[in-house]
Amino acid sequence: MWDGDAKCIPLRRMLSAEARRETSHLRLSRIQEFGKLARINRFTRSSRDTHR
Repeated sequence: MWDGDAKCIPLRRMLSAEARRETSHLRLSRIQEFGKLARINRFTRSSRDTHR
């Protein structure tokens, strides 16, 4: 039982680090996506007359 716990601790630590990296990556991608959307909105707003 103790041996299993000893194995489990580094795995949990590794998973938490992975999760942290994942969340930071998600946050970054979300920010980039938001920036892209804002740029698209600005573009469509400025060139709506030329489209229609």
